[in-house]
This record gives sequence, C-alpha cells and structure tokens, in this order.
Amino acid sequence: PVSITKLLSVYGMLQYLELEETIPVGDALTLVQPDSSVAKLKAGDELTVSQLIAGMMLPSGNDAAQVIAVATGRKLGGSNLSCNAAVDVFVEEMNRQAQSMGLINTHFTNCDGYPDYSHYTCMADLVTIATACLDTPLIRDTANRVYKHKVGAILEPIVLILLLLVCTGYLVDGSFSPFLYFRF
Repeated sequence: PVSITKLLSVYGMLQYLELEETIPVGDALTLVQPDSSVAKLKAGDELTVSQLIAGMMLPSGNDAAQVIAVATGRKLGGSNLSCNAAVDVFVEEMNRQAQSMGLINTHFTNCDGYPDYSHYTCMADLVTIATACLDTPLIRDTANRVYKHKVGAILEPIVLILLLLVCTGYLVDGSFSPFLYFRF
C-alpha cells in the first residue's frame, strides 16, 4: 500500500514538474518520519525530478517523496509556503486527481504512504491506479527497474502490478475482494 501512494504521488506530480527540472533538497527532510525507508538524500543536494522519482520508487524513499511533494505543492500554492503547507497542497491535489480518476473509495493524507487511519483505498481503486500507472511510460519503466533491482530479473509491468494488487488483497484478511479497504 505504501508503494501505491508513491505511484499516485509520481503520477500526480508529473503534470507539474519537468523531469529534468532541478529540485533542491532542504527543509523537506524534516518531514520524514524517523522509521521511514529513505533514499539517503542530504540537505544541500540538488537532484532532477527523474532522480527523485528513482529515489522514491527504487528504495521506496520517503525523503524523496517529501521533497517532490514540497516542490509540487509550492508550484501549485506559491513558493513562500512552508514545507507542511506545501505538502498539504500536494496531498489535496492527489485527492482531487484521485476523484477525477473515479477513485471514490480512496483518500490520501500524505505523499509517502506513511501509516494513517484516514489514508485508505479499496481493491477496485487499486486496479484503476495500476491501470493509470501502466499507461504512464515513466512509471511503467521505473516499475520494471524496481523489480529488476530487487529480484534481478525483468517482469512484465502488468504482471508486477497485478502481483502487488493480489498480494495486497490477500494480506488484508486472507480473502480477495475488489472492495476490501486498505488502511495504509
């Protein structure tokens, strides 16, 4: 489920940031929860959006997710926004995009999938998210890189995402239903 949030974060920010745009890593790092998985970004780094996406998806870096969320939120709401306010703007945009995709049983409270009771989705919405991500070449190609990085072989992206969906569905309560809710 954490990865699904990151997928929709990438999907959402692609409308506002250019892949070769350089983003400074700074105070957004203060938003990363202490027990989060990270890409080991350091304040003062300047990375492209492409590099930050890789940092989000390959090691599941919550630090990269926060940096992207702050940059996107500031682009949407103004460069003078605090980090917290910028992330709030970005998460609002994620929820708006989720609704426009027809995701009526999904709600995000953060950009990195960190556990929160109000952060949820259902299996039917996961399929919609997976389909949208498979239709986005950057996400599809990065998903292949993730699988190759972790397992050492390339798997068709559709198989990878369906495997994720099925495993997630069975992990919840041992059964499979398109309307199971997943709390992240």
